[in-house]
Amino acid sequence: MSSAVLEKSGPEFSVVGDKCGPVGHLKVELPTFDLSYVEKQLSDDLPCSDWASGRLGMAVEEYKRFLALCRAFPQKAIGISCDADKVWHRHILNTRRYIADCSEYFGYFLHHTPESETDENAEAQRETNALWVEFFEEPRKLHAQATCIAGGCMNNG
Repeated sequence: MSSAVLEKSGPEFSVVGDKCGPVGHLKVELPTFDLSYVEKQLSDDLPCSDWASGRLGMAVEEYKRFLALCRAFPQKAIGISCDADKVWHRHILNTRRYIADCSEYFGYFLHHTPESETDENAEAQRETNALWVEFFEEPRKLHAQATCIAGGCMNNG
């Protein structure tokens, strides 16, 4: 499986393959699939080509953490920042790779559900921000106002 395993089994936690920690006794696996082609495509794309140094890398990292939360909490609506959402869009446009990555990481296709600014979306963002700090021991680095949420991160297909 293409992921890094993180496990917490008490007051201390051990980290295998990455730098973040999970909640409670959950086993968390961050995706490790290659997104360098997505970064290249976005860096060549006009709306993203002027992003400050490091912004694209942070967006890719946040996208992978977003996916980890979707996997850890499959029934929750998980919010995503605008920048990470651009990475998700580009990943989806590479349909064969996105389908393969979803199949390998989730075991199903993770659908993208755009949401308008609603109370539900705002609540999903608040919950995501709290989970982010708990899982990754730091606040989100990118602006957390979402353009979409993973509606329950469930297999809708």
